[in-house]
Amino acid sequence: MLLLALLLIAQPADTLVRDSTSADTTQRDIIYYGGKRVIFNAKSEEVLLLDSASVRYREMSVHSDSIRYDVKQHRLTAYADVLFTSGSENITGNMLVYDVDSRKGMMRSAYTSVENGFFRANEVWLVRERVMNGRGGSYTTCDHNPPHYVFYGPRVKLFMDDVAIAEPMVFKLFNTPLLAAPFWMVPVASKRKSGLLPFKIGNSSTE
Repeated sequence: MLLLALLLIAQPADTLVRDSTSADTTQRDIIYYGGKRVIFNAKSEEVLLLDSASVRYREMSVHSDSIRYDVKQHRLTAYADVLFTSGSENITGNMLVYDVDSRKGMMRSAYTSVENGFFRANEVWLVRERVMNGRGGSYTTCDHNPPHYVFYGPRVKLFMDDVAIAEPMVFKLFNTPLLAAPFWMVPVASKRKSGLLPFKIGNSSTE
């Protein structure tokens, strides 16, 4: 452990350090992390990455001003100007807490682009691959900041490249509420359907 600490502390700027998730590991199980400053706390088994910090595992990567990485728990916390990438998906935010093993996490002030539109939320929870739950979420196809109109929902579920579900939904034009509905589905797939999905009476075991 002491040797590992000395090696980590002695890392030069912009060096990536490898960390495996198991004793018997393959190339895909290696976690790479680095930054211009790498500080290792041997007692807590935490790595503090400062200035251009990054963590990469398989197709997932996180870039931020600073990242605290728990080597034992495989959990990271990123602060300020966070960019989370998984495959072709990019999500930006102000703070990220992410569990590398379960691939679940939470991001604050999250923002991402979907097909022909944009999704943002006060908080977004990565519940499984390509599925996010949002609190205070909104979707729009307007690229202005702030957008001219949004479909807002206090509770939103986003299926990437499929559909966004708001419950309830409030349509806002220039931040003025104009229309409300118990729930609404907005297609965000690559092959978009024209208009919005109509109301549909029924029930579901999951929604």
